[in-house]
Amino acid sequence: MDESITSLGKPVKGSSEFKPSPPEKYIYTNMMNVGVSATDITIDFGRIVVEQREGGPVNVGYGQISVVMAKQTARLLRDTLDNVLKNDPTNIPEK
Repeated sequence: MDESITSLGKPVKGSSEFKPSPPEKYIYTNMMNVGVSATDITIDFGRIVVEQREGGPVNVGYGQISVVMAKQTARLLRDTLDNVLKNDPTNIPEK
């Protein structure tokens, strides 16, 4: 698999100032829903930042990332965070 992460040089914190650029196999990660529910999660994998906004879904938000990599990252993060919440009740946020 020869997919790689491409950065625009600065974080995209949910803003719409950047427009998608060709090739179409790249998407902007701030548009991708990881599908887990928790509060104040920030995970930094170098150029990929995962953050939770108040009352919203967890977003992966930094520059461009390939669709393949985005899906793999989302799946990994969802599974990891689900396991953490299931195995450690102290990590479950209070409503």
